Amino acid sequence: MSRNCLRRRAGLVAAFCSVFLGGAVAGQEEGFPYLGTLTGDRVNVRAGSSINYEALCKLNEGDRVAVREERGGWLKIVSPPPVRVWVWGEFVRDGVVVKDAVNVRARPDTRSSIMCQVDKGDTVRAIDQQGEWLGIAPPSDCYVWVSEKYVEYTAPMEPTKEDLSKKLFQKFEARRKIFNRGEDGARKELDELIAGYGEVIDGAPESKIARQAKKRVDELEKIGKGMDRALERERALERKRALEKERVAQKKKTEEKQPIPKKKPPKRCIATGIVKRAKEPVGGAHYRLVKKLLFIDLKTLCYCSAPVMNLDSYVGKKVTITGVLAEGSAGPVPVVEVQNIVLE
Repeated sequence: MSRNCLRRRAGLVAAFCSVFLGGAVAGQEEGFPYLGTLTGDRVNVRAGSSINYEALCKLNEGDRVAVREERGGWLKIVSPPPVRVWVWGEFVRDGVVVKDAVNVRARPDTRSSIMCQVDKGDTVRAIDQQGEWLGIAPPSDCYVWVSEKYVEYTAPMEPTKEDLSKKLFQKFEARRKIFNRGEDGARKELDELIAGYGEVIDGAPESKIARQAKKRVDELEKIGKGMDRALERERALERKRALEKERVAQKKKTEEKQPIPKKKPPKRCIATGIVKRAKEPVGGAHYRLVKKLLFIDLKTLCYCSAPVMNLDSYVGKKVTITGVLAEGSAGPVPVVEVQNIVLE
């Protein structure tokens, strides 16, 4: 069993005794983060939480480390001063990163472990160079690992402003991932997310986590503007619908007040002449009533339609017709719907 496991078990026993036996017992189980002390010499500091990761430097008995968390018997610690990490030199100009999502590696080799990433605008401190690779001091979020069995708990540590901001950032990241702009109250939720990321920025304004929070704010503000435009379009459409509804209602109300015009009875017509066939149908009429002029020329008095009688037997004969002008009949020669016909 490792020293830390024994120490934690002893801490739990001591706490139990303190509570239930009333004794003033020291050595309760520690929480993270805490300050630890190395208990062995030439302890490897590695790029990850197993012996399969690269060894970056060695620490000796009595060296102090800031422990952030534990994973499977390994402790995640703040990178001690001997550690240096590597970036491709092309991505750094005068100590400033010029590209987003630049990998920070354990060795000057693209096959080595990725320790963290730096983004455009981040500043780095160069301490070494190998070819095109630049050795830099580890960024604040570039952590390393040591075996738990070589570290002894020494004292508690207060979380840094960046630690608190990172915890808050993770809280709002969880909310952002389930955010749905189509739900009721989505605009209010969006405003709360923007305000939350603002708290992250205010908590540690110069940190990398603050820059990440600023990117989130920019993304969410763009979403908010899109939601506002969509809402304004919907409101404009609602106003248009309301105006159209009001217009239709007003028109209906006006029509209800106006008297319904009485339909005029069809105009009656009486004419005498000779029945002839029309060369072409006019207004549905296939016959015409004509009057002789000077025994040669013919004058068409009207066109005749007779839905209920056959006018073929009257062709060439002089008759007097009685009927009504067909609906829509206009012009110098009207169309008459024949209701009665008498031979002359």
